[in-house]
Amino acid sequence: MRDAFRQRKGAVPWTELEGGLRLSGVSDQLGVAGEYRLTAAADGRFRTEIRSTVGNATAYDGTTTWHVDWTGIAGAVVLHDAFVPALVTDVHLGRWAEPNAPYDVSVPPAGGDPNGEEDLPPGWSRLRLQRRGSPLRADLMLDADLCARQLRLDGLEGTLTHEFDDYRESNGMVLAHEVRETALGQVVQRVRIHSIEA
Repeated sequence: MRDAFRQRKGAVPWTELEGGLRLSGVSDQLGVAGEYRLTAAADGRFRTEIRSTVGNATAYDGTTTWHVDWTGIAGAVVLHDAFVPALVTDVHLGRWAEPNAPYDVSVPPAGGDPNGEEDLPPGWSRLRLQRRGSPLRADLMLDADLCARQLRLDGLEGTLTHEFDDYRESNGMVLAHEVRETALGQVVQRVRIHSIEA
C-alpha cells in the first residue's frame, strides 16, 4: 500500500525536494482566527506556527518535539503526545509512506475499530500506523484515490480525529487544503491552506 500511495498521481516527490515544503494559510482555533505556516523537510523535521491571540508553535527536530504556547512558554512534548504532531504532519504531507518513515503499517483485523465504526465508504481502506519505539498508534483512512481522509488516535482523553479535505493540485502536488482537528466531538482547530511552495 505504501508503494501505491507514493506512486499515485500528485504524490509529494520527497526524494526530489531538497528544500522541503512551505505551506501557508489561515487557522481557526475555537473561533479565534489566525495565520498558519508549516515548513517541512524531507527527513521528517517540521515547524508549524499559528499567529493569533492564542497562537502557538510546534517543531520536531528529528528527535524531540517542542511546543511554544500562546504565553510564550516553551518546552519539550513528552509521553504519548510527543509524536502526535509529527504523525499528523506526516499524514498530511504523505511522508508516512516514505521508505525511511518511522512507522510500521498494517491492516487492522476486521472488527478492530475501537469506535465501532467499521463501515467505510465504498473504495476506502483502513490502515494502522504504529510509530516505532513509541506506544503511538493510529488508524488512517484512505479514499479510493489513496488520499488520506481521516486519522484517528485513541488516547487518555478520548479520540482525537484529524480530517483532510479539499484535495487540490498545487505545483504538481495534490494535497489537502483543509485540515480539521476534532476532540470530544468538537472541532478545536481548522486550517485552510492558501499556498504551497517547494
